[in-house]
Amino acid sequence: NSPTIFELGQSLINGPRKSLLPSVVPQERGERIPLSFSQERLWFLDQLQGTKEYHISMALSLTGALDVAV
Repeated sequence: NSPTIFELGQSLINGPRKSLLPSVVPQERGERIPLSFSQERLWFLDQLQGTKEYHISMALSLTGALDVAV
């Protein structure tokens, strides 16, 4: 249990290096991959009324020095 961001970071750095999830490996796929339920829903809504609500219509520009170590 890591109640703060600092403690979570420490547990990630010092914790065990094994993952509970299987590794991601490339797979051969057919030409058409079926949509997930969420993707089907968005496609249906777009066909019905358009989906401008799902589009992010702004951009941010950051200035200043980037601390790569952080």
